[in-house]
Amino acid sequence: MKKNILIFLLLIVTFSGCSKFQDLKKDLSMSLYSQKQSKNQSKDKKILTRYQKNFNLHSIDNLTGEKLSKEKGQLGLWLPYKFINEVGGGIYILNEYDQNKTPIVFIHGAGGNAVEWNDIMKSIDKEKFQPIFISYPSGIKLDYTVNIITQKMNTIINKYDVKNMIIIAHSMGGLVAKSVIKNLNQNQYVVNKFITLSTPWQGHMSASNTKDLPYYIPSWLDMQPNSSFINSIKDRSILKNVEHYLMFGFQGKLTLYGRDNDGTISLESQLSKYAQNSATKMFGFNETHTSILSSEKVIEKINIILKDKL
Repeated sequence: MKKNILIFLLLIVTFSGCSKFQDLKKDLSMSLYSQKQSKNQSKDKKILTRYQKNFNLHSIDNLTGEKLSKEKGQLGLWLPYKFINEVGGGIYILNEYDQNKTPIVFIHGAGGNAVEWNDIMKSIDKEKFQPIFISYPSGIKLDYTVNIITQKMNTIINKYDVKNMIIIAHSMGGLVAKSVIKNLNQNQYVVNKFITLSTPWQGHMSASNTKDLPYYIPSWLDMQPNSSFINSIKDRSILKNVEHYLMFGFQGKLTLYGRDNDGTISLESQLSKYAQNSATKMFGFNETHTSILSSEKVIEKINIILKDKL
């Protein structure tokens, strides 16, 4: 083992002048940083600075392209710092922004990607709504992502004088979205409608055991029950003047206690008391954690909500 390390160090010294090898060192450093918890605040600040620089506004014609793919979504979970370097993430506006339309912001969950919203996006009235998709490295600290999304959304709000906005979020994205709403609605109630699908409001029990993970994932610490991040969004006043439609799935795995989950998130977490207390209405569906995104019944219900036909 020591011999291999010495050989590796020798290679670094030998090829340190090679530009390609410099890129390799940079990529390797960023990747390895994901594999263990760091208390290096200086490096954290550099990561955040790079995240802010690479997280940009984009205009797209459709939900295709490598940067929005399932593979990049998984990269964002397992190697978020590598995602920041290679993909960057950002806010993707479908076609040119139209001020006459109401923006709908879609936020994916852990390991997710913008393409997952394709079925729902196709169903909504494009003459009335302006679809906007968030792509972010879901493995990074959630506070980082919340702050960056808030900054970019405020740019859009100020530029286009947005008065009303809708957010639709899946899984962990619901936690991110609620924290974003907390920031955006501080001075004026911009977000007035909020739809969540299969969100783990109480976190995930398995997040308390990180020793079996192949990499250190910062956001997984935020997903621990009663983490500081989850506790920060429990205040009922965050959704004041916001219609929150809480959707949950229950087509889960069979356990000794029944099918009390959607295959990924327990009903206990999806139906956490604090989430129920602030919900305008709740809807349950016989769907799994992923099938809820393409369910005809779910899509129909979303469009009824968007049309104010409930």
